[in-house]
Amino acid sequence: MKLGRIVATLYCGAVLSLQSYAIFSTTSYNDWYWPFVNYPMYSGSSHAGESFLRVELRAVPCDSPGDVFRLREDDLHLKWLHFMRLVHKSAAVRRVDLDREPQPGSDTTEPLLHFIATYVPRPVCRVQVWRQRYTLGPRGLEYPGQPWEIAREWVLTPGASGGLSVDTMSHKP
Repeated sequence: MKLGRIVATLYCGAVLSLQSYAIFSTTSYNDWYWPFVNYPMYSGSSHAGESFLRVELRAVPCDSPGDVFRLREDDLHLKWLHFMRLVHKSAAVRRVDLDREPQPGSDTTEPLLHFIATYVPRPVCRVQVWRQRYTLGPRGLEYPGQPWEIAREWVLTPGASGGLSVDTMSHKP
């Protein structure tokens, strides 16, 4: 065998090995090894009549309440999937929970507030999760979706230890 064939064979074997590891190392959905398994063909399908939510995390600064700004995963130094899980869980806006009130004791805002207190440079008085519902029609996505609405809002106060504490929590259906 020539050196070129040996190198090509080793390269192809390494790529196939990495793909096999990414696919078979876990039985759950794996977004960590993106180029190998994050393809639309691995997603679940949606049908006419189903709806889904688009959510955004927004913050209201204490110094200028009219200057609401959007918080993204990069602002909180998180990966996209981890950020979306935190937002969806803390606001109870998962696909199965569209019209259900959050259960007492199931509030997971602490990790989200920790990242906001750590990485957002401006003092924040309120954190809001906004949602917009889209419905799939007979020919695909019906645009525009419904207007944006507040799914969940937290009023924050600076704590004695320098962190943030949730003063009141309100859920707006």
